Amino acid sequence: TGVGRVNDTECVIIAVDATVIAGTQGFFHHAKLDRAVEIAKKQSLPIIVLPEGGGGRPIDTDIPNLMSAGLNLGTWTEYSALSGAVPRVSIVSGRCFAGSAAIAGASDVVIATRASTIGMGGPAMIEGGGLGVGVLAEEVGPAAELALCGAVDVVAEDDEEAIMLAKKYLSFFTTKKDSPPSTPQDQRIIRQIIP
Repeated sequence: TGVGRVNDTECVIIAVDATVIAGTQGFFHHAKLDRAVEIAKKQSLPIIVLPEGGGGRPIDTDIPNLMSAGLNLGTWTEYSALSGAVPRVSIVSGRCFAGSAAIAGASDVVIATRASTIGMGGPAMIEGGGLGVGVLAEEVGPAAELALCGAVDVVAEDDEEAIMLAKKYLSFFTTKKDSPPSTPQDQRIIRQIIP
């Protein structure tokens, strides 16, 4: 997570690594997300989110005796408040549940690989809530099904295509710093279109 260049434009990149404590979210994770969102807001930078993994840790490993489920966090509110201010794109390429799914869902565009899944609750939450037993992660919010209902905007075949699509999306909002300014067209012509 940090600031990097995409298409010669600075962007905030938020990455959630599913191989680190299953991509679950703790106190420091949210502090990092909040700081990234703050930087994007202050510097008007586009945001690329790579959300994977689970949600909050019932017992936070970042701070002893802290119950993350009881935290009152502004992460999602602040991220959502950037709507219309900066482009926000999520690239989902694996299992994306709970808090990571909330960030993805609040993005302007969600690009998901065909093999990815997105759900507000994963198999453990489904079973713990008494909603089902033996549910596989792949059965919870497959990207192709979520595209049919509009929760996923674009389904990519793989990570490479997903990244290419995100770069193309961002290119509609950003220009290279050394590009010459465009010449404004004569707007008076528009006045003649409608009598």
